[in-house]
Amino acid sequence: MDRVNLFYPAVFRMTENGYSAFVPDFPEFSGFHEEEMEDLFYEISIELGFYFDNEPENPPEPSSFEEINETISSVNDFVMLVPVANTDEIIIGDDTNAGECIKEGLKKRNLTAAEAGKILGVSEDYINDMMTGKSMPSNPMAERMALLFDFDIGKFFELIKFEEEDDDEDE
Repeated sequence: MDRVNLFYPAVFRMTENGYSAFVPDFPEFSGFHEEEMEDLFYEISIELGFYFDNEPENPPEPSSFEEINETISSVNDFVMLVPVANTDEIIIGDDTNAGECIKEGLKKRNLTAAEAGKILGVSEDYINDMMTGKSMPSNPMAERMALLFDFDIGKFFELIKFEEEDDDEDE
């Protein structure tokens, strides 16, 4: 199974101390808990990547949302698709800007901006604004984008251009 376009649904639950989650297709992937949602999302993606690093012979097919809805037991539960992380370090070329990284990631994953937005929990406009440089991601969103689009987060931050308005420059 090619993991480049592979996503598994995970059931997340908001708790008093953060978030917990489990991946119904992988019963051994249970007991995840983190204070921050982004950290939990990242942890699950990495665990899925490590699973696929061992080249399983018959990995489970991702469950449908209908099947996952049967596992939801609380109003605090919600489902998100988590990409299988590529655990190899991917380095973006020095001549690439952040918008191009996102475009390349969409192409690599065979996703539209709308599909990527749905996976990341943001709008298609947000993804488009990221590609054109109108918006800049928060650290957690940039980390999720790096996982989804399979690129090095450190290099991505180096490529993001900060536009600063400095009123003191004119004085």
